[in-house]
Amino acid sequence: MIEKVFQDTLNDGFKNVYWTSCVAALIAIFLLIFYSSKKERERMANKQ
Repeated sequence: MIEKVFQDTLNDGFKNVYWTSCVAALIAIFLLIFYSSKKERERMANKQ
C-alpha cells in the first residue's frame, strides 16, 4: 500500500518535470525562431 502510493507520487512528479521541460523547450524554440544574429541584422541594415 505505502509502496504503491510512493511510486504513484514519484511517477506523477517525474511526469510533471517532463512536461515542464517540454513546454520550456517549445518556448525556447519559438523564441529562437524570431532571434536573429548581429551579423544578420547588420546585413539587413546594409541592404537598405
